[in-house]
Amino acid sequence: LAARATLTGLYNRRHADAFLARELEHAVLLGHPFSVALADVDRFKQINDAHSHGVGDRVLERVAEILASRARDCDLVARYGGEEFLFCLVGMSELEAAMFCDELRRAVEQERWTHLASGLQVTLSIGLATRRHETTPLALLHHADVCLYRAKHLGRNRVVSRPAVDSGVA
Repeated sequence: LAARATLTGLYNRRHADAFLARELEHAVLLGHPFSVALADVDRFKQINDAHSHGVGDRVLERVAEILASRARDCDLVARYGGEEFLFCLVGMSELEAAMFCDELRRAVEQERWTHLASGLQVTLSIGLATRRHETTPLALLHHADVCLYRAKHLGRNRVVSRPAVDSGVA
């Protein structure tokens, strides 16, 4: 099966899930830091509705290029859903991962998007979870998804990571 998404050229969800499981297992065994981040293009439906699905596709392609160009070789960037991207960040502390995600967010925000459509602005919301006690990909993804939802709820175009106190879900 192909490991890459057709439109973006990034790894697809199937490949990302396998990478996540493998790298999380290594992190647990070796006690190394490991983070996952879920990034969502803010108001993507409105981009499609206001500017066309063709422009939406160009936005996804360019966002993918921006994200992939900043990833380290040991990390993974994948298209995880329609306008959602997954990062697996190997060996980064929570602070390093948060700073990295904010750099990605700013790079997308600062891109000149008006060459695709007049008045077009694109931003990302990112939910970040660094492994604490989690031993399963599902648990870590759940924490990242909760943080992504919170980023959206707080107004979008931001990175949200878990608070210092765990919710008890592992």
